[in-house]
Amino acid sequence: MAVAATFLELSSESINPDDEPQSDGNNKKKGETVYADSTDSNSSTTDTAAVATHETTTVATAGKENSIEPSPQPPRLLTQKESDLYFANKAMRLEIAEEKLKRECLLPDLDGEFVAMFVLTEIDHWNHDRERVVLQCECSVLVVNYSFITEKWTELTRINLKCISRIHFAKQLTFKKMSLQWPRDDPCIKITYQRLTGPVTVSENWNPLAKHLPWCILTSHPLKRRPEGNTDKYDVEKFKCALVEMADKYRLQHPDAPHSPEVIPEGTAPIEMDVRLGLSSFIVNQSHLAYAKDRGGIHF
Repeated sequence: MAVAATFLELSSESINPDDEPQSDGNNKKKGETVYADSTDSNSSTTDTAAVATHETTTVATAGKENSIEPSPQPPRLLTQKESDLYFANKAMRLEIAEEKLKRECLLPDLDGEFVAMFVLTEIDHWNHDRERVVLQCECSVLVVNYSFITEKWTELTRINLKCISRIHFAKQLTFKKMSLQWPRDDPCIKITYQRLTGPVTVSENWNPLAKHLPWCILTSHPLKRRPEGNTDKYDVEKFKCALVEMADKYRLQHPDAPHSPEVIPEGTAPIEMDVRLGLSSFIVNQSHLAYAKDRGGIHF
């Protein structure tokens, strides 16, 4: 009996929890929750945040470098064969057009002296390209629908300098966000003027056949890109210089005019058009139907 009591006493002492060795800071005590060292946690968090920040900065920098738009490519030059297809490329037809229009369209009392003739592209309010002959005079700008095939004119828009309210020259023609049209990276000029019939109506804006709207948008003719020869007659920038010069001259000669044209500096803002669909312009512009060309023996 004494031996059994002694064995039980030793067994109780070996499993007594109160006699367990005291744990250090790295060991868990009974009933105690062990937390990570706050200093190590902050350091790890800081290192992780630094790595994440570095990675974010690297990604952002790489994204910024990748988002840089390439510089616009210069327009493709026409071949000599492509240039010869245009009737406006023939010097004799240009001389005939200039003499004919000066004789039949100019009014010296209203237009003043003749300055220069240009062959440009007019962009109507539905984004259709139209071949036009533009006569720059001292007091007026004449935009003429002239056929280099029949050598006849059918339509004339006379814009007097005293009626011009704004001259806007831009390097790009843009459209509304929801439009199906894409921007045109061609230099163009928009001449806004006052008309006697008042502002544009909704029916005029949505009618592709509407004419004589109180603005005119012009850009360079495709022959501006012909491979050889003088291309000043087809360059809208040359026309812009002549127009601004005549507008400044008219302002000095008529200081009592009710208003003078507002010239918007180049690069201030693009010219924006309100064209939503313009499906017909895809066909007209891509096929160059508005230009007098030799189309395999068929001239139109």
